[in-house]
Amino acid sequence: MDINYGDKMDYLVSISSNDFTMANKMQEMSAIDRYYEPYTGLKFRGNLNTTIIRTHKGRTIMLQHDISTPGPQHRFDLISGNKGIYRAEPDRIAINSEKWLPEQE
Repeated sequence: MDINYGDKMDYLVSISSNDFTMANKMQEMSAIDRYYEPYTGLKFRGNLNTTIIRTHKGRTIMLQHDISTPGPQHRFDLISGNKGIYRAEPDRIAINSEKWLPEQE
């Protein structure tokens, strides 16, 4: 994306969810293991944070940081542009080729 090599991050918007799992989990774990007792009663900031960054050239980057949402591990690695798209796990790629475009008059 040429960050610091022709483009730069211009501004961002970031928002976090409320905590829906961490406080309850610390309470549950402290009943089993005294190691977690100091963490009971703490206010946790949230389970999921989403940040959208806009670059000087108008590109956007979306970052998500999820620390405690229950469920299977997943990665959402995606790079998308006007000439193609790449998504990881499993690797998938699509390329915009003139051969595939309808003929234009």
